[in-house]
Amino acid sequence: MITNSLSRYTTDVASDGTIIAVRKEYSEIAVQTYIVKPGDTFENLAAKIYGDSSQHWRLLDLNPQINFTFDLQANDRIRIPL
Repeated sequence: MITNSLSRYTTDVASDGTIIAVRKEYSEIAVQTYIVKPGDTFENLAAKIYGDSSQHWRLLDLNPQINFTFDLQANDRIRIPL
């Protein structure tokens, strides 16, 4: 099994040799609550956290209550990794 501590997913190999993604439970990931400030986007938060704005999907994945990256609003409470 391959594990990336920054992702909610690990990979495993099925009996037929197929590589599959296995989603970790939220409780397995160390997170903190962040209160969104005006002008914050998942992209700029990902750039600060991961050093790469294209990794915004990781933040979306940790916050399933937000359906789309543009739905992020000031004063929303979101999970971000420690």
